[in-house]
Amino acid sequence: MLFLLFALVWAQPQRGSLKKYLSRIQTQSHTPLLVVISPGWNEEDLDPLLSSLWSEGFNLWTLHFPYETQTSASVSADSRNAITSFSQAPIVVSHDFAGSLIVQDIAPVGTIMALALFSSPLNHRCAPALEQALQETDEDELWEMLGDPALRESNPLWRDYIVSLCRNPPRPSIENISMPIWAATSNINNVAPPESIRPFLHPNHTFFRPGPLNLNRIEPNSNEILSHPPTTKILLQWLRRVAR
Repeated sequence: MLFLLFALVWAQPQRGSLKKYLSRIQTQSHTPLLVVISPGWNEEDLDPLLSSLWSEGFNLWTLHFPYETQTSASVSADSRNAITSFSQAPIVVSHDFAGSLIVQDIAPVGTIMALALFSSPLNHRCAPALEQALQETDEDELWEMLGDPALRESNPLWRDYIVSLCRNPPRPSIENISMPIWAATSNINNVAPPESIRPFLHPNHTFFRPGPLNLNRIEPNSNEILSHPPTTKILLQWLRRVAR
């Protein structure tokens, strides 16, 4: 697939020079769609998802966090700056705890047209695997148990933030957010099990759980769900409706 990629890079002093990358895949659509990539991941990891979104004709952008900017404060501030840089409210797609942070800090402000989340816990209640892992002294084993290798590659400050969420969970009022929200997770997701998402959605929000109940042959974990074709298909159907 051929596409043109333009990178917009700027730096802002904050305990040194932090670099933020906002990349655009150029298409004919006027609907901006921003993919916020969680710390520890990069564009290549999300290539199947990005290619599918690009094929749908969205004006597609990605926001990636270099290692030195992977703190909760930087992720929140940089996401807010990126979202408000568009001339119209964008659709935002995110995953893991970056998606959780957007729900907590940005979604209530009303600067987003619609929000889609992969494996993003909404109440930050620890999954059983994470609760068990927090008792372990071997950090590598902790992130291996989560089934999310990207977390191991992220900045320790970001990992500390995730641990703090588990021990002192905030309670974002997503039930009161009226904009369209789509959220997906599976029964074997150790980062965001269904009980950390579905009970906290508004009745008008959309929840999808890939796996045998939806006649999916493979039930993806938190790492696999971003490249799971049946889940991507459901997301695209939802995006077509909200982008009209």
